[in-house]
Amino acid sequence: MPALLCLLLSLARAWTDLELACLQALYADTGGVGWYNSDGWVDPAANPCVYFGISCNDAEEIVTIELIGNNLEGVIPSCLTDFHALTHLSLSHNRLDGPLPDLPSSLTYIHVGSNRLTSLPSNLCSLPSLEAVKIDHNSLLGLEIPNCLLHLTELRVHRSGLAFPKDLKKLFFSGSRKRLLAAGCDGHLLELVPPFEPSRTVWELDLTDVGISSNAPLSRLLNGFPLVRELYLGGNNLTGVLDFKEATLLKNSIVLTTLNLGANNMPGVLEGVETLRLFLSSSLPFLYAIDLSHNRLTGVSPTLEEVQGLYSTFPSFYALNLNENPFFCAVGKPPAYSCKDIVYSYEVMSTTHLRFFLSHPGLASLDQKSKDFIVALNSTFGDLNVSTTLELDDTSGKFILDAILPLDHSFNLSSLQVRLYWSAFELVLTSSHPKNDSTKAILETGPLASDTSPQKLQLDVFGASKCPYFAQLISQTLPRVYLDYPQLLEIAKIRFLSLVEPAEHVAVRGYSMHGSLEVIVDYYCMCLQDMIGYDAGAMFEFFSCIYAVNTDASIELLDQCQGFLNPTGLDGQTLNQKVTSCLYGDRAIELVDEAYQKQLRHGIAYSPTIFLEDTLFCIDGISCAYEHPADGEDYARNIMGALCEAYEREFGVEYPNCTVSRHRRQACGEGLVSIGSWCVRIWVLAIICVGGVLLVTIPIVTTIIVILVRRARLKAQWDHEARLLEPSVDETSSTSAESVNLIRANK
Repeated sequence: MPALLCLLLSLARAWTDLELACLQALYADTGGVGWYNSDGWVDPAANPCVYFGISCNDAEEIVTIELIGNNLEGVIPSCLTDFHALTHLSLSHNRLDGPLPDLPSSLTYIHVGSNRLTSLPSNLCSLPSLEAVKIDHNSLLGLEIPNCLLHLTELRVHRSGLAFPKDLKKLFFSGSRKRLLAAGCDGHLLELVPPFEPSRTVWELDLTDVGISSNAPLSRLLNGFPLVRELYLGGNNLTGVLDFKEATLLKNSIVLTTLNLGANNMPGVLEGVETLRLFLSSSLPFLYAIDLSHNRLTGVSPTLEEVQGLYSTFPSFYALNLNENPFFCAVGKPPAYSCKDIVYSYEVMSTTHLRFFLSHPGLASLDQKSKDFIVALNSTFGDLNVSTTLELDDTSGKFILDAILPLDHSFNLSSLQVRLYWSAFELVLTSSHPKNDSTKAILETGPLASDTSPQKLQLDVFGASKCPYFAQLISQTLPRVYLDYPQLLEIAKIRFLSLVEPAEHVAVRGYSMHGSLEVIVDYYCMCLQDMIGYDAGAMFEFFSCIYAVNTDASIELLDQCQGFLNPTGLDGQTLNQKVTSCLYGDRAIELVDEAYQKQLRHGIAYSPTIFLEDTLFCIDGISCAYEHPADGEDYARNIMGALCEAYEREFGVEYPNCTVSRHRRQACGEGLVSIGSWCVRIWVLAIICVGGVLLVTIPIVTTIIVILVRRARLKAQWDHEARLLEPSVDETSSTSAESVNLIRANK
């Protein structure tokens, strides 16, 4: 009978003993006792369909293994091929190393990114139903991307160590491919061939730092990928022209939100901020981030006011990076981006002629029409009425320009100055002689203040700015704790750490789960808290402001909400300049990289996640979910209680009144203190305290006095009795005389 029952049970379930054994091997081989959540796994006899991270279909076949960011550490067992119905395998954001073993043929989705895997399955190209592979951020050095993966609907291999196949010469876009993310995968032999006809399938493309080449102009790139929302092509060998005017004539509806063409070799002429305004309004109505830095874009840099004007005209547009282009410096136009002076030198040809040599790295990118300059000489004798229009031609590609000017006046050569009028743009360019360093001063981007308190816990809140759960935590839950318990900031240093992945040549220099807009807000928030010395109270107000409308961080409110902050000795304009300088400078990269290293070390995958002193912070030791509850008062009390206990464990002392709320203190009023549920006046409390001391000490003192008196009386009594027992001197002498006489008589 028992054997029959076991047989019936085995027939009723679809999962097999081999699958159950493989799950137990996965638990054992990846440190299951240290998983963040291992519900069900510790009972080998339990139905695996109720294990945390395991999903089954109606027939109780195991179809999903999803253990993202669950602190798995070790080697994936080689028994995964035993699963006959598994379609989804998600083990990303852990610390798995070694090879990725052979996989079941039923798989359609593989996500094992952000681990330390060193090899690919031998049967990867034999999985007939495979649609998506995410194997980014691993250690697959020296390996090539299998050709079979390049045709998948979705492929994420960025920063994996993989390289494009050497026999692949051109990268075309056809079929059903939707996403290709291959940043950092070596493809220096590849040529990018954008579609001549608009692609209706591709909607995300990231080939950052691949080394790919292409001579396609900007207009063709935009026309070929009209459905791509984020186009990352920075850090490559693109040489096509930045043809803004042609791009404004495109008729396709383009949904692009992020454009990154930075760190290439693309020439172009920026004929003022109006060019950008037309470009944004006609071609890219949804764009909010563009990076054209480190190219050959010349012209005159927009001013900070002009850039702010663009942001005002297009509220969703927020990131414009044009740094490190050969812009000309112009008189009266303080540049928002780096620019260079025209450098001139000269030699005396005769008593009436001078030859000038003019050089500037941007001259090679100018078309002939834009090369009309008028040169005037100034000296200590005043302006010389000598000018000529120069035909400025390139000389052997060295950008050295030659002009000979006739002189009708004498002047001091040591005081010679050259002014160049750029007639095409009605500008006066700045010049220098001899060549000098024209590097502009950069605003210091260090924090304004730092917290050096030795007795504070470190509370790190990892999150993504567009995540609703993070928004709720940072703008409602934690501010509620601070409102009820202001001593929160006396026992803990709280900082926001972004879950953005840093990237050097991405338009806003990072990736996130919700796109580049989130990257901008995350960078902004991290820079802001760094600039104000990690003042968590001020940051709570800032977060409450930017999330005032909904759970999406509003990019339009960033500068406006910054007005809530008033760091000592710093006006709002200076703070804004510092934050902007940080946002587009190296400091932001340092901050995000620090956060990202912590993210990898802890295997963090979810927004929000809180770490207290490098340990996962779970309220009451049970719940690691930070949803804002209906009863915020109880929730705040639980959080504060957990922090106070952690403070006492960490420092060995209890922080005074750590769990006493502001409400309790304020409810008692002035001159009153809270004792349990009672409010007592301070002088009454003092009397009670003194009385308590007296009540304790008086009985003790009385007892001591009684004991001392009793001892004195006993001693006196003992002395008296001793004296009564001693014989007198006369009696002693008489007795002695009688004894002597008796002795003599006997003799």
